[in-house]
Amino acid sequence: MEQSGGTVSGLKESKSAERLSRKVSKMIGQMDLAVKDLAAQKAALMDDIKAREGSVQEPSAQEKDEASRKQILEQISEKR
Repeated sequence: MEQSGGTVSGLKESKSAERLSRKVSKMIGQMDLAVKDLAAQKAALMDDIKAREGSVQEPSAQEKDEASRKQILEQISEKR
């Protein structure tokens, strides 16, 4: 109510509501840290996966083209 600019006389936040608000804020802060930590772990794992996939991936299109060119040149040289 205070945030919207309205005021009510005699209305006051109780101590338990203040404590609950602080506790919830603290929990939200801890969750933010946990989410950031998990995001960093995920990024590290994704980088690791990409690195491993890169070493296991099949040849690129350029490598395939070079291999087919070599094969064609070998066939031509055999016919001569």
